[in-house]
Amino acid sequence: LENVELAANLRRIRRGVFESCESLKNVTIPEGVTVIEPLAFSGCVQLRSVTFPYGITDIGRKAFFQCEQLNEILLPDGLLSIGDDAFRECRSLETLAIPDSVRQVGEEAFFRCDKLVSANIPASTTVVSSRIFSDCFELKKISIPSGVTEIGDSAFKSCRSLTRVTIPNSVTVIRNRAFEDCTKLVSLLLPFNLQSIGDDMCYGCKLLSDITIPETVKTIGGGAFYGCESINRINIPGNIVDIEYRTFAGCSGLTDIRIPMNTRAIGQDAFLGCKSLTRIILPDNVVEIGSGAFSHCTLITDIVLS
Repeated sequence: LENVELAANLRRIRRGVFESCESLKNVTIPEGVTVIEPLAFSGCVQLRSVTFPYGITDIGRKAFFQCEQLNEILLPDGLLSIGDDAFRECRSLETLAIPDSVRQVGEEAFFRCDKLVSANIPASTTVVSSRIFSDCFELKKISIPSGVTEIGDSAFKSCRSLTRVTIPNSVTVIRNRAFEDCTKLVSLLLPFNLQSIGDDMCYGCKLLSDITIPETVKTIGGGAFYGCESINRINIPGNIVDIEYRTFAGCSGLTDIRIPMNTRAIGQDAFLGCKSLTRIILPDNVVEIGSGAFSHCTLITDIVLS
């Protein structure tokens, strides 16, 4: 089975109907179809071309999972929902334009689309779902619209070709590992209204040098900037009470740090291996410094108690 022409009066493509049809190459979905149910074309490893009609509203969970030869999809205006894992591991997909009519893009919807170069988040969504573009190693450009309030866990993890990301001021929360292992990321523009930075947010972003943490931030998760070797200066907002475990560990280019007056605790290994750090200013409010907090900071010459 290589080519499929579906009946003109079809309204839904049922769950798993073409699942693992490994020789299927081309599908034209007729006008009138509104829903593609979960797993409909999952595992169609030779599928190269799909034509989506205007009027389709829902693409279900894993509908095109592991369609490894699918290199282009044109999603129509009017589409409302893309399910979890819908296009996961479509490893030949290069470009993606999600229409602004889409209100929900599921978790891992485009996970490990290895060759995807550019993509967008639709304007109607408020949350960038967890792992939506994780392991998209060739992704160079991402557009996040104003109106998004949250970036989910590992949303862009291991997007190793991303160099610059601007996050709109509507975002207040960035979850754990959102940009972990983005090894070419140089600049991350954080929004003015950001309140929470998750664990390991920029873990291993070794080229990141241009970043300012807004004063609105109240929590910075453990390991948030672990291994960001190119940061030489970073501000810690005045609202931060606890500097968590390994928050700035491995920031080997960091030369100077000022701890905010409201900070009470510096966690274990918080500045471990900050080999260029020469000066630390500690406020009187600090009552706890965890083990190894400044371990292997071999150039420290001044510790100022203020």
